[in-house]
Amino acid sequence: MKKVLILVAVSAMTILASCNKKTEHSPSISFGTVTVNNAPMEGNIIHVGDTVKIPLMLNPYFNSLTNFNVITDRSFLKDSVFSATEFVELCNTAASDKSRGVYVFKALGAGTALVISPMYIIPKKSPNSDDKTVTLQLQVKNDSSFSGEFNPVTYTFQFKVYEKEANKDEEEKQ
Repeated sequence: MKKVLILVAVSAMTILASCNKKTEHSPSISFGTVTVNNAPMEGNIIHVGDTVKIPLMLNPYFNSLTNFNVITDRSFLKDSVFSATEFVELCNTAASDKSRGVYVFKALGAGTALVISPMYIIPKKSPNSDDKTVTLQLQVKNDSSFSGEFNPVTYTFQFKVYEKEANKDEEEKQ
């Protein structure tokens, strides 16, 4: 009987000891309801001057967040991720570049998720091409040893950006 108890105790200690090891996991981004001018977004069409709000959560799982990048053609889209206070509090300001959408985090701690509520996107102008498509990529990285498609992880949005149509009632008055 003592041998069985010792075997169970050793097995339990082995299992508990293995729980202390760092688990490697790819980061992820979870999205809330995307809105355009405070209404739920339907489709992928936006207009110049619209305010697109994207609530999101950056999840490092058992690791620590290291980077968040907003990749887009900034001649068409303007983005705002963090307030000035949040930027200083969360980001390494020397290594980050808000104007390019590059955010390098300070040590946030293993397993610390980051809620961005919300990230703002404002279309500045419409592309001259026929399809009017602008790509927005959100990229998150943690300190796991994964690389390639697993770290950083990239999510891609395709927006069709159009100029706002003039108000027809105002045109008729002129």
